[in-house]
Amino acid sequence: MRIRLLRQSAWLLMAGVAVCACAFAQDGGGDGGGAVSRSESIQDAEREKSKHLSPLEPPPGEEKFDHIQTDILDRIFSPYGFGLKFGGLPTGGGFSLGPRYNRPDMLDGHLDSSTFAVGSTHQWYGGQTSLDLHDLLNGHLELRTDGGYQNASSVWYFGEGPDSSRKDKTDFGRQFTTVHFALLGHFYDQKLTLGYAAGGLFAHVVPGSLGGTPTTEKV
Repeated sequence: MRIRLLRQSAWLLMAGVAVCACAFAQDGGGDGGGAVSRSESIQDAEREKSKHLSPLEPPPGEEKFDHIQTDILDRIFSPYGFGLKFGGLPTGGGFSLGPRYNRPDMLDGHLDSSTFAVGSTHQWYGGQTSLDLHDLLNGHLELRTDGGYQNASSVWYFGEGPDSSRKDKTDFGRQFTTVHFALLGHFYDQKLTLGYAAGGLFAHVVPGSLGGTPTTEKV
């Protein structure tokens, strides 16, 4: 009799616990409902805060520097488009400077073009143009050509061999014209290149233009 009463009491207790748990879950009680409610509150607060946000502005000095770098320096020294070319003349020509124009994206990226012209403080000048037509026939064929001109108007000359001396300084003008062509084939994922290249150097010597120095031609 006592065992039966204990069993009935245990079943009643378990049934009561189950009913209370179901009722608690239906009412949204416990940590789960609270967590969802807190998450929604945080999202609402973030959305409200975003309405009043503004981008961070750099200090005035930094804004001016960024403007100079982006609108002036980057355009001058950028490797693409119009810019400035420093150098490009042989030693002895002095400081040289001039315009240059580079385009690596012509013909849907198959043609690279580069052109520059420079002049120096010693009245030397020169220029060059090059074209590179590449990635033809699925990357197997490439055509290159370039041409240039250089005028070195006052090249020093001190005589020949061991008899040369600084007191025998003279000068002459030297003009170079160059032309090159190349037909190249690329194979095995660009690991092997076969081709043919041809070019020419046309030289012309004229009297120098350095004032106060005799020309090499006369001496």
